[in-house]
Amino acid sequence: MKKPTPENMSAAAAPTPVTGATPFGPIGPGNDNGKLFSVNPGVPIGDALEKASCILAAALDVLWDMGTDAVRGSEEPWAVFFLVEMSKAVVDSVWDAGNCLHGAYESADSAQGATA
Repeated sequence: MKKPTPENMSAAAAPTPVTGATPFGPIGPGNDNGKLFSVNPGVPIGDALEKASCILAAALDVLWDMGTDAVRGSEEPWAVFFLVEMSKAVVDSVWDAGNCLHGAYESADSAQGATA
C-alpha cells in the first residue's frame, strides 16, 4: 500500500456534491404539463444552500411584517408560500443529490478498504 501524499490524494478526492434537477411550482389546476420552475442540476450544494437560506430569510421577513401588522394586504401569504416553495425545492435537490452521492462514497470507501 502506498503512503498517502498530496499528489496521490488529490487524484482520489471525492467529487464536489452538487444539486440534482428538481422541478417545482405546479402550473395550475387542470394543467398536467408538470412544473413551471426547476432547480438546476450541477450547482455546488454550498451555493444552493446559501441561496435557500436567503430565500427563507425573506420569507421570515414577510411573516414578521404580517404578524406585526406592519404591512396589510392579501398578497403576503402567497409571497411566503412561493418563497418557502423555492427554498424547499433547493433543499430537496441537495437531499436527492446527496442520497445518490452517498452511494458513490460508500463504493469509494469499499474500494479503498479492499486495497488497504
